[in-house]
Amino acid sequence: RDHCVTGVQTCALPIYIQVTPSPVAQFGTTDACLGQHTVFSNQSFDPGGGTITSYAWDFGNGSGSSASDTSYQYPFPGTYPVSFTVVSTTGCSGADSQYVSVHALPSPAFTYSNPCTGSAVQFNNASTVDSLSLIDTYLWNFGDFGSSSNFSSLNNPTHQYANAGTYLVFLIATTNWGCSDTI
Repeated sequence: RDHCVTGVQTCALPIYIQVTPSPVAQFGTTDACLGQHTVFSNQSFDPGGGTITSYAWDFGNGSGSSASDTSYQYPFPGTYPVSFTVVSTTGCSGADSQYVSVHALPSPAFTYSNPCTGSAVQFNNASTVDSLSLIDTYLWNFGDFGSSSNFSSLNNPTHQYANAGTYLVFLIATTNWGCSDTI
């Protein structure tokens, strides 16, 4: 009679329910440069001792994955809201979300003047990048492999070629995000 309500003729037995903890959805990621895969690392766990059986990634642009750990190559630079949902064997779910940034590549370009033997050739850097990035470093290769001054990290360097000929010049521009491109 412990479960009877005073003034009521019948008694009901209590029904006990077990409330299970929801899984904790967590993931790690890092920013990427355009053309690289953004890696998503599942760090989820179920504090109730259950097993996580389902994973749902939303990469913030209409694409997704159902893998535990995954990667994705974004087609455009930008900041994307990524959400991640996990479901355990108990049917309980947990979710996490973060923003991931995909940084634009620089567009290396240059002009040159005075390409005569015995005179310094002036290289004029014309590299560009989007407004959210800065070009941090430059590396020039003047294609003059016999020269001790074949490389430069200056913005607008000069180089003197000792011999007439055709030289293949490279410029690598790298942004403050570590994104590089070469011309």
